[in-house]
Amino acid sequence: MDAYCKKQSSILCQLCMGFMVALFSHAAVSAEAFLGADDELFVSIATGQSKSIKLAPAVTTVVTAAEITAMGATTLSEVLESVPGLHVSANAIGYGKLYLTRGIYSEYNPQFLVLIDGQPVTGLQFGNRGFYLGEYSIYGIERVEILRGPASAVYGADAFSGIVNIITKNVEDIDKTELGVAFGSFESKEAWILAAHEWQGLKFAYSLTASSSDGSDQIIESDAQSNFDSLYGTQVSYAPGSVNAASEKIAGHLKINYNDWNARLDYQVNQNVGMGAGVASALDPLGKGDAERYLAELSYGTNVSDVLKVSSFLNYLNLQSNSFFYLFPAGVNFNSPIPPLNGDYFPEGVFGELVLREHHMRFESSAFYSGFENQNWRVGAGYLFQDMYHVEERKNFYIQPNGIPGNLGSVVDYSDNNAFLPETDRRVQYTFLQNEWQLYPDWELTAGVRYDRYSDFGDTTNPRLALVWQAAYDLTFKVLYSEAFRPPSFSEQFNINNPVALGNPNLKPEEINTIELVVDYSSSDVLRHTFNIFQYKANDLIQFIPDAAPATSKTAQNIGEQSGYGVEYEWNWRIDDVTKIKGNIAWQHSVQGVNDDATIHSPALQAYLQANRNWLVNFDSGMTLKYVADRERVSYDARAPIDDYVTVDGYVAYSFLNCHKSRLTLHVKNIFDEDIKEPSVGSVPPVPTSIPDDLPMSGRSFLLTLKTYW
Repeated sequence: MDAYCKKQSSILCQLCMGFMVALFSHAAVSAEAFLGADDELFVSIATGQSKSIKLAPAVTTVVTAAEITAMGATTLSEVLESVPGLHVSANAIGYGKLYLTRGIYSEYNPQFLVLIDGQPVTGLQFGNRGFYLGEYSIYGIERVEILRGPASAVYGADAFSGIVNIITKNVEDIDKTELGVAFGSFESKEAWILAAHEWQGLKFAYSLTASSSDGSDQIIESDAQSNFDSLYGTQVSYAPGSVNAASEKIAGHLKINYNDWNARLDYQVNQNVGMGAGVASALDPLGKGDAERYLAELSYGTNVSDVLKVSSFLNYLNLQSNSFFYLFPAGVNFNSPIPPLNGDYFPEGVFGELVLREHHMRFESSAFYSGFENQNWRVGAGYLFQDMYHVEERKNFYIQPNGIPGNLGSVVDYSDNNAFLPETDRRVQYTFLQNEWQLYPDWELTAGVRYDRYSDFGDTTNPRLALVWQAAYDLTFKVLYSEAFRPPSFSEQFNINNPVALGNPNLKPEEINTIELVVDYSSSDVLRHTFNIFQYKANDLIQFIPDAAPATSKTAQNIGEQSGYGVEYEWNWRIDDVTKIKGNIAWQHSVQGVNDDATIHSPALQAYLQANRNWLVNFDSGMTLKYVADRERVSYDARAPIDDYVTVDGYVAYSFLNCHKSRLTLHVKNIFDEDIKEPSVGSVPPVPTSIPDDLPMSGRSFLLTLKTYW
């Protein structure tokens, strides 16, 4: 361990010890419904139906709305960072979030599946959540369920490295109407309403959130244009300059229930979204992106008999994005006396405009049958239609054979001819079977398999097997095996005429298989431990690999095999009625390629600690500490190692116990203003790295929230 790591470890230990001393130096006082009561948690993400988390045939974490409040989280990313081994990183484009776990990294992060109320919100272009939709609002969330590891036997494509299911509030979860406002650093503003009503058997639950922020003003010292300035003798880069992380968002959800019928609508629109560090890793303070998502669903479920339950749903997902961006700023000049590097002068900059429209329609029916002794069967089938139905592209450049942009002399519309991504569709038919078999009173075997047939990809079959042994009321062992796949995204297959990312029609799907051992032990009624060991092997992982100099592009490639193993440990300790501590530590070792190179960017070591205390009946506080260490660079990247870091967040809250209960909270993020960097993508020598000093994250920031209940 180097000197920096030792220093950070020492800081972490001292902070933990100091915080513990502060917690126990005061006598406990009674509290009214202290945040996050430790009732036994149930999870549905593992099998499709509710099951005790300690008996679920998967490695899962549940974060309830009360726990979100207790950790002082104000974004979904902060919630996910509390999960063992899950690290939230960033992409240069729009500073889009990357959810990394167990050493599995790619630049656009399609391996991690995000669901809203059980339904995927994956886009076709990159197979991820998109770059411009930003965070999901936490104020309408009832719980977040996270599954670590593959789960294609349940969810099909993209359930590769992990899954997060965002479950929004139903009528039963909303006691009173909630109104809230928030103000903070970076000109951040937010307002929301959460309410529920019943009328003649109809139940309505809804939320609406509006927010805006200028985003972090962290400085990037050198960018891709800085390299071109040095090469071509110009001075047009915006670096040193701040990242462009501004955004304006409106989001809402509506749920309607009537007897066995349910309908819901989830909507989000982000406008004037900044380009982060730039689409081509050249700072772009002028570019903007807009994105819109709406998801509508109608479902029906009923108990046909005591042993048979059937359910069906039909849903529609629409994703739209519009973006105008500068790949390189005004005045960039690619003229050079060296023929291989020669290009054109762009007095107005290298810019483009993209418009994408896609929709997804899914129908699925399933049945749960418990008529056989000690067995619960689930069988189902579905059909999915995905269509990239509208693509527009306008730009003032083309790509020369040497990879350098050439000037078209005017803005040319390629929408009907040679657009960067073709308008195309995909059809998927699938069926699945699962059996939960109580072999003995304390032994349960879960076996499942799913078959998917893709119109553009072919067939794939993915099994799972889990054996759960409840050795005692407070001790459970699990042995798990699962497989998963991820088909190439449309951009990985079809991107053309693009100076940043090029497709490859010869790609194969990614595949992974994982085996895990889990021990769940409650050493007392107030202290619970979970420990798991995992090992996996993945084949044909896809990454955008930088092309040979002088090209500025990267092409999708199957980079071969990756394997890894690791351990994850978490604990939850309710010390008394007013004091709680929880934490986790995770370590993984993963290698890839024929030379067993260390996998990049995903931390090998992470630790998390959270503590909460109710000081008085109406005053509480909390603090979280996060340690991230040992992130590797790609083998050809000669830059210095990525710095480890420790961050500390905290909050204090006061509740007004009047007729309309209100809660005022001051959040402080990154209290000690730690210099946090997420790794930028390295370049193949002799091409210099576009952003050599990595991507700077937010420093110390403040947020004041006020919510009241009616």
